[in-house]
Amino acid sequence: MKYKGFLLLAFSISCIACSTVKPYAYESKGFLTPGNSGLVEEDSVLIREIDPYKSKMLEIMSEILAVSAQPLEKGQPESLLGNFVADACYERANLVISEQGKLKADFCVLNNGGLRSALPQGNITLKNCFELMPFENELVMLTLSAQSTQDLLNYIASKGGVPVSNLQMKISGSTAESVLIDGKPVDYKKEYFVLTSDYLANGGDDMKMFQNPIAIEKTGLKVRDAIVEHLRSLPKQPFTAKADGRISR
Repeated sequence: MKYKGFLLLAFSISCIACSTVKPYAYESKGFLTPGNSGLVEEDSVLIREIDPYKSKMLEIMSEILAVSAQPLEKGQPESLLGNFVADACYERANLVISEQGKLKADFCVLNNGGLRSALPQGNITLKNCFELMPFENELVMLTLSAQSTQDLLNYIASKGGVPVSNLQMKISGSTAESVLIDGKPVDYKKEYFVLTSDYLANGGDDMKMFQNPIAIEKTGLKVRDAIVEHLRSLPKQPFTAKADGRISR
């Protein structure tokens, strides 16, 4: 991503600057620090060094990527935010995978815990995307056995639904029923290519069925970058997300 290295550096510097000193009391010439009755003078040199980076960071973070006709929030069994993010990751990652001359992913599975904030109605900025996805997780494609695929689908059911793309299913208790992958009934005798984050691929959020895949392919695309690129690709007019019944009880 453009400005990526600078962005991360500036973001880190800004976070450090904002969190290093949290005074209990302010006095005219310094700050009273916890456990210390003395005063610590402001480091004006450090502040002057940080200010240019902070200003540039704020400028970059204020970039408007797209405009949403409604707020996007997470929920279950499906949600506007979960559907939007999963679709963005599925679409952008499959573009990368195709350019690499590989077979595309059959469907995408993420987790609600990884979505750390909603996307607002109106202007969606780069800052909003960092708040939504503050992690450096990368998208990977796993080849799952038939049994692992079935375990994954039942896991989704047991969780009450998670963000998915190119997948439809009904939840009956803790069991997945009426499953469609790419619009076709699931075949529990075949392997499937599943797109997910490297965090989940390593067994995060108790996704143990991901830990022993038949194969794993890195895409080199971060989850946040997929979201940003997808937003940038949308038409200039406000877009509308919708729940389409991909997961129902």
